[in-house]
Formats: sequence, C-alpha cells, structure tokens
Amino acid sequence: MTEEERAELSIGLLREWWISATQSLVKEVGSEMALNQLKPYFYNTGCAGGQNIPRILGVTEENTSQYDIGIHMWPLVTGGKINRVFVADDGSQIYEYIECGTSGRSREGCICMCQYTWQASISNTNPGHELSLVKSLSYGDQVCDLLVRVISMSPKVANTNEFKVPDEQLPPLLAKDVWEYLALAYVGECWSNATRAFIDAVGTDKVINRLQSQMKNSGHSFGTRIAERFGVSEGGLQSILALIDLVQALHSRKCSTEMKKREIDGTIEECPFSSSTPEICLQYEAFFNGICEAIDPSFEFKYDRMMTKGDKTCHWMIRKKEDRSKIGLKKEVAPDNPEKALALRLARGEISLEEFEKNIASLRKHGLV
Repeated sequence: MTEEERAELSIGLLREWWISATQSLVKEVGSEMALNQLKPYFYNTGCAGGQNIPRILGVTEENTSQYDIGIHMWPLVTGGKINRVFVADDGSQIYEYIECGTSGRSREGCICMCQYTWQASISNTNPGHELSLVKSLSYGDQVCDLLVRVISMSPKVANTNEFKVPDEQLPPLLAKDVWEYLALAYVGECWSNATRAFIDAVGTDKVINRLQSQMKNSGHSFGTRIAERFGVSEGGLQSILALIDLVQALHSRKCSTEMKKREIDGTIEECPFSSSTPEICLQYEAFFNGICEAIDPSFEFKYDRMMTKGDKTCHWMIRKKEDRSKIGLKKEVAPDNPEKALALRLARGEISLEEFEKNIASLRKHGLV
C-alpha cells in the first residue's frame, strides 16, 4: 500500500463515519435541530484549529496559514478537489472546489465544516476577515465557492470580477505528511462532534443502536474490500488481526497484542479519542466485529476496558463466539439453578415435556424452585 493510499484510507474511513453519524442525527431530529446541536461543537473545533494551526505552521504573516489550509488541508478533510483560487487586491480570496465528500450525501456536514468550522478558524487567525459559502455542491451548484473577504471591503466590491487567478501558487509551508496528519485530526474531531451531538439530541441508547449497526456494516465492507485488495483468502485470527492492526495504525492508536491459543488480547496505550465519549469505542468495536464477519464469522471482537470510561488503557479480545456460549452454558446449568438446567435440556431435546413437568413438580414439592 502506497503512502497516498494509506492517507486516503485513514482519512476516508473517519470521513465516512462522520458523515454517517451526521445523517443519522438528521434523520432522527430533522435538519434544523441537527444543525443547532452540531454548531457549538464545530465552532469550537474551528476556534481550536485557528489557535493551534498557525502555531504548528510557525507563521504569523496574515493570510499565509489561511491560504495553506484552503489549498493543502481542506481538500484532504472534505475529500474534495480544489480547482482555482481567486485573489483580490486587498487580499480577499475565493476558493473554488469541484469535488467534495459531502456532496449529495450531507448538506449538514457541508455547513458544519465549510461554514461553522472555517468561519471560527478564520475569526481566530485573521480577525479582519469573514467567510461566506457563496456556492455549494451540496446546494446543487456546479462548484463550491468559499469567499474569504476583508470585512472593511464593501459587499459590492466583493461581488465584482476584481478577483483574479494568481500567476503562481504559493508552495506549502509543511510537508504533505504533516498536512495529512492535521487533516486526520480534524476529521476525527468531526466524527466525535457528530457522535456527541447525536447523544445530546436523542440519548445514548438510541445512538448506540443506530451507529453500531452502521459501523458493523462499514467494517464488513472494509474487511471484504481490503481482503480482496491484498488477496487475503484464509480466515482465522491472524487474518482478522492483520486488518485490525491496519486500522489501529492508520488512526494513530498505539496497540500491543498477545497471541494466545484460541484468542488475541490487545492493549491500547495511546489513542487520539481517549478523552472522547465511550460511544466512540463502541463504534470501533462494532466496526471490528464487521471485519470479523467478513473474514471469519466464527470470531468476535470485544472491549472489556476503555480509556473513554476512565480506564488507564483500553483492552480488547478477539475470540471464538462458541467460547462465550460455553461460558454462558456453564452458568445456566449451575446446580443452584436446576429449573434453568431442565429448561435447557428440554430445549435440546434431551428430555420430553412430560419428563420436564414431572421434574419441575418434584423440585417444587421439595422447595427447590
């Protein structure tokens, strides 16, 4: 897998999860209420980015970091493709995009990212500027036009043809892998934001039921696609672990594993989502179970410790589903619960209904049930 493929896979997965969670929220509560729930989270993300990215870039010159974000980072975040940049004499700019991952899928995702987040970021990095989404693929336009204008500039001037394409593009201030890392962090925050807003709107139980189902399907699709891409034809623990390890590495989750006879134990010591909500871990769990189903459905993935719940590390296991069944069976046939033991024997066809009723009557006679 090339570095470019890895970057698109890592960011692309999180982008898919963010949009999916956003649209689930919209379906549940409607567009207007969904945007009300999402706006504070994405505004705060933009404020944090506006404060931190210039520091990471190591620049203070006005407009420079803004230009870099629009050219080099935003297409990675949105899955878009920039076409042209237009510049006015006073420094106002129009960014024209011809592709976007939210197009046709999530108008709300577009608004959250290209209005709430970027506007908040610009307010912090360039206080004399403001942003307007003049055209949008999500609105049915042929392109997205984001206008970053100088506030002192009159609206009339902003809408004339005084913008022009610069003779040459500025070189990026950071290497490509750094922009990819920043984009990954941004999209991961988007996914976390959408999850938190969904919880605020409808509560944890409904969120878990809805998102776990979607994430399991996503994991199954991912597992099937990657297995075909790399010729993974055999099931079993090793094949499942290879794909799970890939996702852990793509998302900067530092994990150590221990291979046992019938299971694998994993410990995550560092994770970019460690301070998020437990529902993020549960979505990962569902995604990894989707991978298990795609590669070898006799196995399952399960967390028993999560940093999002306050544990020092996350701990998970991949094990045979039958092992869990046997554990449950032993509990059910425990001598202190003879009624359940008899019911289980009846269900398996080991005794007749007449024998079951006779035994139950005998147990009741002696006060055992």
